[in-house]
Amino acid sequence: MLQADGTFAREQRSLIELVGNLGEAAAAVIAEEALTHEDRGSLARWILNQPPWSDFPFVLLTLRAARNPQPDLVELLGNVTVLERPLAAASLKSAVKAAVRARVKQRQTESYLDQLTHLTDTLERRIENRTHELANANRRLMAEMVERERTEVALRHAHKMEAVGQLTGGIAHDFNNLLTTIMGNLQLLGLRIEDERLQRYLRNAMHGAERGAKLVKQLMAFSRKQHLAPEPIDINELAGVVAELLSRTIGTGIRLEVATQEGLWPALVDPTQLELMLLNLAFNARDAMPTGGTIVIETTALNRVPDQLASELKAGQYVCISVKDTGTGMPPDVLARAFDPFFTTKAPGKGTGLGLSQVYGFARQSGGTVKIETELGRGTVVRIFLPRSTEAVVAGQGSSELTASARGTLWLSTMMLTCAKRPAACWRH
Repeated sequence: MLQADGTFAREQRSLIELVGNLGEAAAAVIAEEALTHEDRGSLARWILNQPPWSDFPFVLLTLRAARNPQPDLVELLGNVTVLERPLAAASLKSAVKAAVRARVKQRQTESYLDQLTHLTDTLERRIENRTHELANANRRLMAEMVERERTEVALRHAHKMEAVGQLTGGIAHDFNNLLTTIMGNLQLLGLRIEDERLQRYLRNAMHGAERGAKLVKQLMAFSRKQHLAPEPIDINELAGVVAELLSRTIGTGIRLEVATQEGLWPALVDPTQLELMLLNLAFNARDAMPTGGTIVIETTALNRVPDQLASELKAGQYVCISVKDTGTGMPPDVLARAFDPFFTTKAPGKGTGLGLSQVYGFARQSGGTVKIETELGRGTVVRIFLPRSTEAVVAGQGSSELTASARGTLWLSTMMLTCAKRPAACWRH
């Protein structure tokens, strides 16, 4: 009858066969007696495991002898239309078509849900991609802000050092003229006075003037107005010479090490001034280790300028010589002022505050720069970056003997340390 009405219908010979074909069907017509003595477990599991969009429609035909169907059957089938027999053909056809239409609507809902799920997945992917892009843009922006802040700090520091250098250079030049006059007149007086007592006074005055001249020289170095004689220098050999001399004068409790890079390029630098700078840094390192420690002089080559030094160095190749210590380190506020002239953390009378500023001025005048890395309680490393020389080292340069100027400075440093303990003996000497 249903097939004659245009509905594709197929009879199922058992409940198991029915359950196996429900997934392809639009509705099921079941006679009540067909379920009376059958195991309904498989049917109950199929109904229970339907996807969220599915509510399979059943048409239940009741027994003639029973006016009401079994309650458990209605509960089992769920979406069920109950027809009592005897019934008219039109009622059955109408119920089946309604069940089929309901199933078609459910299939449309399934399609809409699939589309919605696809759109949701697409939207989630787009949101994820957009979030990733925004995160990358935020990271780039933060990096640019950090880089800009670093550049601004470096620019402000460069302007400050330039201004201080110009002021210092002008003052040093005027003081140099005054000291030249004073020392000249003292020398003339020394030629005219024979009294030993007056001669001693003149020597004391000359000693003070010479110390002032040395101070002026340090100021000139910071202001980058000192006279330099740059030449190709074997930095590895120079480091070894300085280390050899320091090993005899640095004091007990300090271990000195040298770590050089094999095949290091020569550097274009004034060797005398570089020796003085290394000695200066070594003595600073010693003072930062009152209970002993290790000083390492290290040399390395730079094929390119690091990004953090791009604002201070021209593009090219550089040689780096470092002095490391395992001392007390510097707090951030001290590090920020380390290169300022006359800034010192030493006790009064034990430092002029011109050591690091002199190193800074020398490095900048030589076409390089200086950087300090420090950590409280872990030590400090001072790196001097110098331009690479394209010329070979001339034979005889960088010999095993320090220059007379470097030796004189080192002797003066050790003598001053002795004077601090025995001033009377030092004056007699």
